[in-house]
Amino acid sequence: MPSEKQRKGAQAEKLAWYYLKGKGYALLERNLRQGHHEIDLIVKRDKTLVFVEVKMRSKVQYGYPEEAVNQAKREALQTAAENYIIQELEEKSSAIRFDIIAIQKEPGKTRILHIEDAF
Repeated sequence: MPSEKQRKGAQAEKLAWYYLKGKGYALLERNLRQGHHEIDLIVKRDKTLVFVEVKMRSKVQYGYPEEAVNQAKREALQTAAENYIIQELEEKSSAIRFDIIAIQKEPGKTRILHIEDAF
């Protein structure tokens, strides 16, 4: 049985995916493990391969969700992306990008912030 944290993470990733799908992105991978790192979503639009980190918060007292993607998390995502490209990607993309989907979920209100080319 998934923990509360895992359940909320899955909910956030589902919201993020529906948002991206509505913007014309195609899903390549979800929750892909590369070594000790996980990539929440790998999507593609046109010839751009996008690695997406999804963060959700219900209260901002601990900061906004996008602030949780610190330098260590960025480096881990970049390492996992490099491994994915080397091991899995057969078709070359013309561009690679790292995005953040920040979801702030409050009672009766959900805010989705898509930060393209975040780092």
